[in-house]
Amino acid sequence: MFRNSIKMLLPLSFLLLPLTVSASNCSGKIGCERKACEIERKMVIAKENGHHGMFNGLSDALARVNDYCTNDDLKEELIAEIEESQSEIIDYRAELNEATSDKEEDKILKYQRKIEEEKMNIKKLEEELSQLQ
Repeated sequence: MFRNSIKMLLPLSFLLLPLTVSASNCSGKIGCERKACEIERKMVIAKENGHHGMFNGLSDALARVNDYCTNDDLKEELIAEIEESQSEIIDYRAELNEATSDKEEDKILKYQRKIEEEKMNIKKLEEELSQLQ
């Protein structure tokens, strides 16, 4: 069963690999320019892999970014995402406290991991926000 899972994940990882490589091509851009660049890179990958539906969806997304995206809107989105992550941390801490009092080691580790993930997400979002200011 484990081998079947690996066989299924390998093609997915090869599909996602170009996304990480191509995203670096947009690293010098900020705000709406970066967002458009990342969509364009994903469109290239979708087209190369014959994902016509994905390509069409990305094309629509690119048109919306080009027509409506503003850096002020992006700032608001980032601030909202940061606030959402902070709220998640509060919830996870409550769950962590409950798991600690119940001495449930697996849940303690789970909520500690989730808290760290949210903290890393906040840091990434704050970096993006600082680039827009």
